Amino acid sequence: AGLCRYRLGDVVHVHGLFGQMPLVSVVDRVTNVLPSLRGERVPEGAFLDALASLPLSRRIRGAVVVEAPKSTPGSRYHIFVESASGASQADTSAEGTALDAGICARDPVYASLRTKGSIREAQVHWVAGGTFAKLREAMVAQDRLGVPHVCSVQVQLPTVVRGDLANLVVCAAVRPVHLTE
Repeated sequence: AGLCRYRLGDVVHVHGLFGQMPLVSVVDRVTNVLPSLRGERVPEGAFLDALASLPLSRRIRGAVVVEAPKSTPGSRYHIFVESASGASQADTSAEGTALDAGICARDPVYASLRTKGSIREAQVHWVAGGTFAKLREAMVAQDRLGVPHVCSVQVQLPTVVRGDLANLVVCAAVRPVHLTE
């Protein structure tokens, strides 16, 4: 029995060896990752840290990553954001570039795949106001939480949305979105 035999979900840093035993410290716990586009496993925390470091984070109510089930060569992460009341919905190409750079800085495998061109730059899309409230209501209505009688305002949005919930978000985009581009 040993660390190598079990998938604990811990990210560890190996500092050296004591005889043949590695000296490790736990750096992070990877329980949730962004959808894999090319075999990478970007921790949700790396994405959230990158987003929080941007000025965009002060202008939005929330953000979700939509998993596109049919990824194509040159696929990318699609991040949908809802404006905080009165916040500007400026062009998001610069925001996507900055977010992508932040993810690259926090995940070397993602950075390598970006450099090779296997994954294209992350793209940020604005959704209509009230979209995330509707998403919470849909989650409660579909009983995805497994908890009866929950008010939608008590529901925290997942970082990654899939299936019908993803379709709800994509359809609410301010500009038409083509996830396979």
